Amino acid sequence: MGQLRNRLKTLLLCAVALAGGCQLGQSVAGNKVSDDKVVQLHEGLTKQEVSNLIGSPSARNPLGEDVWVYIGQDIVRPPFRMPVEKSRTVLRLTFLDGKLADVQQKSLEDGNRIRPMRSRTEIEGLSLSLVEQIIGNIGRFQGQPSPR
Repeated sequence: MGQLRNRLKTLLLCAVALAGGCQLGQSVAGNKVSDDKVVQLHEGLTKQEVSNLIGSPSARNPLGEDVWVYIGQDIVRPPFRMPVEKSRTVLRLTFLDGKLADVQQKSLEDGNRIRPMRSRTEIEGLSLSLVEQIIGNIGRFQGQPSPR
């Protein structure tokens, strides 16, 4: 009887451990700015005031315009499957003379889904066999004289 009870406990413990590993995972990636913070942004704020309000940007434009970009994503990770992006927000802030001049916000629905092409570009040398590559390199390389 005691042995059966121990086996049932072990089986129950294994079932709980397996079920715990199958839970739906959700995470936030990047710098997701809440809507109540976006509402507080207005023209004329300094970079320091913006930084104090919503934090450091995900990216800054190193060339040309003085632009800060905040990118945040909600990602759901179902067990045994690929992660799924549930939402994305992109907040683009443009500064002129150190002051906030423009605020633009985009979501996942505003983006375009692209499908990567599966075609391949042939590169010289990839179609050669091993023997052709070896024969083609004969005489190309000359050994360096050894120092005496």
